[in-house]
Amino acid sequence: MERDRTVTPGLRRGDHPAVTLSFLYRAVLAGLARLLPRQHLGRLFGQPATLLRWHRALVTKRWTYPHRRPGRSAIAKGTTALVVRLAKEDPTSGYRRIHGDIATMGIAIASSSVWAILTRHGVEPSPRRSEPTRTEFLATQAKGLMACDFFHVDSVLLLRLYLLVFIHHDTRLVRIAGVTAKPVSDWVTQQARNLSMGLADHADPIKFLIRDRDITFTASADTG
Repeated sequence: MERDRTVTPGLRRGDHPAVTLSFLYRAVLAGLARLLPRQHLGRLFGQPATLLRWHRALVTKRWTYPHRRPGRSAIAKGTTALVVRLAKEDPTSGYRRIHGDIATMGIAIASSSVWAILTRHGVEPSPRRSEPTRTEFLATQAKGLMACDFFHVDSVLLLRLYLLVFIHHDTRLVRIAGVTAKPVSDWVTQQARNLSMGLADHADPIKFLIRDRDITFTASADTG
């Protein structure tokens, strides 16, 4: 007598609902994955690319700020007319001098906005042609010029780290001066001094430094 055989069909895609992980669970997995050797990452049910995508989503959620209308606020028509009138009354005045004049009148406007207004109305923003242009200055001083700025990365535990980088304008060589979670002026000054000592034997000494107006860049950092 033959025994009855029960055939169990194999599992197929769609037989069971897909597993949905909560945002918190994804964050924990993305964090713990950093503790595993790279050769073992393939054993996780989530691929490394998936873990990275979860981490990017976690960083985005952590650093999402209220949105505001993009672009600069509109400049009042009266301010525009004043800038153009001052330029026409004194053709030798550059946009920076005009910016200083209207600042004394209590009108808050960026010097770049004054430049844009004059250019838009066909007025030369820098009439004193005896001075080199920015492009000419950068080209002639490239070997002795560096620029610096911060950029940041987020660790797997959402600790924001700031990297201070310097780039040589001529060679485009990028130097990472240091990494910190708290970029204060004293720290920036010390990194500038360390870099200066490292470049002491450089064939072309650094004479100029381009930076923004961040409060961590103080006068001591410039002379470091």
